[in-house]
Amino acid sequence: MATASGMKRPVDVASFKVAISDMGSDELNRIKHELENSIRHLSRSNERLHNYIKKLKGEDVEIDGEEMDEGLGSDDIELFQDSIRENELVLENSQERLEALEDELSYRSQPTTKEATYDSLGERKPSAIDMDNSKVDVAAPNSIYL
Repeated sequence: MATASGMKRPVDVASFKVAISDMGSDELNRIKHELENSIRHLSRSNERLHNYIKKLKGEDVEIDGEEMDEGLGSDDIELFQDSIRENELVLENSQERLEALEDELSYRSQPTTKEATYDSLGERKPSAIDMDNSKVDVAAPNSIYL
């Protein structure tokens, strides 16, 4: 199976959800870590690009001890804005994948039906849902008869 960093082309989120359902939890956690790292780096990159744009527009901005290349000019603003837009799309896609991974991991951590209905001694727990239908008014409108 290809890793998140080794994929050759983007996979739509629906296909991603199908693919992760067959993976082990260790693999899911590793991919989750890769996505979180990617999101963190892209967010930091976008913040830096926003600061460069502000600086090029003449605003007084502190750029975390980095020297801005003197060769940069107002022509680069459009390039930076395009880069930010592309990064935003990747961030959105990565966030959807991260949510899908978290949903899958959450689903896997839920107790099975047997675990949820029996206590540690193997005795049936009382149901939280009232299954008693004896109090139903069968003459009420919209009643369903089985």
